[in-house]
Amino acid sequence: MTTGFDDAPGPNAPAQARNSAANLVCQRVSTDQQSTDRQGLVLAEAGIEDPVVFEESAGTSSRLHPLQRPKFGELLTYAQPGDTVRISERFRLVRGTGHILDVLDVLHRGKVALGS
Repeated sequence: MTTGFDDAPGPNAPAQARNSAANLVCQRVSTDQQSTDRQGLVLAEAGIEDPVVFEESAGTSSRLHPLQRPKFGELLTYAQPGDTVRISERFRLVRGTGHILDVLDVLHRGKVALGS
């Protein structure tokens, strides 16, 4: 299935390629039997253009705080002021109110927005 994200620039794209705000997509599944296809489709249908996708490996514990997840950490390192972190569903990023407040605090300090 093609979601429109397959040929998006990766997080290791050269710095000069970043001359405008980026749509940073965080995708995650809990098990090897699941796929991120639906998450990508939801975001593609929402018209997210030129996404930079950070996909957690299956099995990365949903019990981990989002700020402790490896790929989300890479996303935060890559993010620049004016970027937007895009998620298909809140629970793919966070499980509870405390976690979302922590993530929003970090994004706010970096002048990065959160959207779906």
